[in-house]
Amino acid sequence: METDTQFKIVMVPHKHTESFFTHGFRCPKSLNPFLNLDLFHMSMPTFPPHPHAGFSAVTYLFPSSEGVFQNRDSKGDTSIIEAGGLHWTQAGEGMFHEEIPTKPGVNCFGLQMFVKLPKQFELLEGKAFHLSPKDIPKVQTNGCSVLVLLGSFGGVTNQIDGLQPSFQFLDVQLDPNAEIELELNAERIQLVVCIKGKLKSDADEMISSNEIFVLKDQTKRVKLNAFEEGCNFLFLSASKLEEDYVWNGSLCLSDSIRMQETVSKLRAGQLGNLSPSF
Repeated sequence: METDTQFKIVMVPHKHTESFFTHGFRCPKSLNPFLNLDLFHMSMPTFPPHPHAGFSAVTYLFPSSEGVFQNRDSKGDTSIIEAGGLHWTQAGEGMFHEEIPTKPGVNCFGLQMFVKLPKQFELLEGKAFHLSPKDIPKVQTNGCSVLVLLGSFGGVTNQIDGLQPSFQFLDVQLDPNAEIELELNAERIQLVVCIKGKLKSDADEMISSNEIFVLKDQTKRVKLNAFEEGCNFLFLSASKLEEDYVWNGSLCLSDSIRMQETVSKLRAGQLGNLSPSF
């Protein structure tokens, strides 16, 4: 359902392998810098080392995840992504990475999204940013618990120096029949990603699990109400990018010239190298 101000997206289920299942969505360019969003379940190593360039590959393991990930990249970073942890691979000019469950057979449940870097930053040197659960503050108010992964909420701010673009990332848990009010900004792309339960907005829009609600209102705030079973959702907000981009496999650059240059570097081995761990 789409209106002049907001619309809802149903994430498409896809069974990639017996041990890897997603509900996913490839974003249209109108939602730039968001390139794609996937809610995933992974219990076995699935993707060998692969390159990215021009954007950030972001992984958030939900606090309810049974398993944890190991992330490695060609810049030398090795991180354990715990349940409740956030890992932000800002690929920039290009790098290889690999993420696998640390214990085969144990389900890892999380979000992966690709976030486009602005053209002025897309050729930065690749770098990984990591937040463990202890680095993520929690705000609790009247039937509402908010993990402030990035940005600000309720007087609490959590930022990562060097991260591009400006980003707000909240993990919200609403008790049965509780509500939350979120501030909006007409200059930003703002998404509600429902993980579990159902929500109703003050515009009477309904959103259920595995659905995305795109908030495009020019109003300054939106109220979201949970139903009797409560609700867990993510609120994602980033500055709009009025820029074009082109895809080539797992690379996404602002134009065909930069893409050709990056592909040439990849073929020449100049984007790094990472030996597979499985």
